[in-house]
Amino acid sequence: MRAGAMPAVKRRAPAFFFSKTNSKNDMDSKDVTYKVSLTKTVRIISTVCSIAVGTAIFTCLYFPKPADKTLNEWLYAGFLIALAVGATYYALLMWPRRITVYADRLVLKKGIGKKTLLFSDIESIERRDDLAFDMRLIGSGGMLGYTGWFTNSDFGRYMSYVGDHKNTFLIVTRKRKYVMSCDRPDELVEEVKRRIEAQNKA
Repeated sequence: MRAGAMPAVKRRAPAFFFSKTNSKNDMDSKDVTYKVSLTKTVRIISTVCSIAVGTAIFTCLYFPKPADKTLNEWLYAGFLIALAVGATYYALLMWPRRITVYADRLVLKKGIGKKTLLFSDIESIERRDDLAFDMRLIGSGGMLGYTGWFTNSDFGRYMSYVGDHKNTFLIVTRKRKYVMSCDRPDELVEEVKRRIEAQNKA
């Protein structure tokens, strides 16, 4: 070292400290999405129903020939077409596609629109895989899922958004009961419980 030269100072990389609280808050604020898969049976039913609807509409419009139809036949054809279109729209409206868990709510994305459940309204959530034979009151029995109003001898009437009965879970809110399904249902149930508990402690 030359005389009068300043000694070299080693620069240290800055230290970063992560608190458990911040890490937990970041984890709670992260959105988690779960896909809703349809079983092979549901996909087959959906395909058959779609073909049947298309065939029914074509038949109503072109048999007999439009020029030969009477007024009553047109009215009857219009009624059947409206019924087919209405059933298809309902299936699309209720079709469960994916579920996203946010910091304060659960959102089910449907074929048309979405269903939001706030954690503050949820009283309980639990895994259930014994609902395949519940009675359907009104709704779809397989076209794009098992959707609509069903009833169970254990907890009564509920709204169903199910693509696979092996992956179902029950949500009880202040006003209504819901049964949904998704891939990795056990993980979703635990995630929702954890976030509700964190929200209640905040």
